[in-house]
Amino acid sequence: MRCTAILVTRGNVPLDEIVTSCQDQETFRNGVIWDNSKHLNFNVFGRYVAATQMQNLPVIYFQDDDCVTDPAAIVKQWEPGKIVCNMPIALGHRANYENQLDKLMGFGSVCERSLIKETFERYWKYFPIDQVCLREADRIFTGLNAERIKLVDVPVRNLEWATAPDRLYREPGHQGFLGLARERVRAVLFYESGGLKPNTIWTANEAAAAQPSTPEAK
Repeated sequence: MRCTAILVTRGNVPLDEIVTSCQDQETFRNGVIWDNSKHLNFNVFGRYVAATQMQNLPVIYFQDDDCVTDPAAIVKQWEPGKIVCNMPIALGHRANYENQLDKLMGFGSVCERSLIKETFERYWKYFPIDQVCLREADRIFTGLNAERIKLVDVPVRNLEWATAPDRLYREPGHQGFLGLARERVRAVLFYESGGLKPNTIWTANEAAAAQPSTPEAK
């Protein structure tokens, strides 16, 4: 099975080592770099924009621009209908996400391209394309497909700029965006389960009040 590799970047770090890791001929047919400094800045959502433009292959591999892993090993663990998320136990993130619907995709992930449009259309039925959507696209995508998630454990090495001040998780307000995205995902799922009247759009706070929140990880 061959797929397309997509890397999203701000355009201010070298990608050579990551690109080299995605050149296994048996795994990847081609690759795309979505540079937010050269396109419209869609932030994390840029990877999904790039994926929807790739009509030649149905399976997509995603990765962030600040780590190196073994993409071929991650892709080999994909199954039809699943979303593979590489969350190495050694990095310590899994415990923080044990009780969360969303998972991390930046350490290497695999999904069917067809899932992207249908997932975000579910979200956009109730919430706009705003900074929450652009920044927290991975949380929305995985949170609305929690039953499809398959966690794998392939070693990852963070590159030196993974802890730089301009990294998304270090930006002011990150925790607020994270929490709001999770509340919105719960609101969508609550509506889809019949919890809201048709054509009713609730704010994230209203949705959180209507349904018990998933315990936040420490």
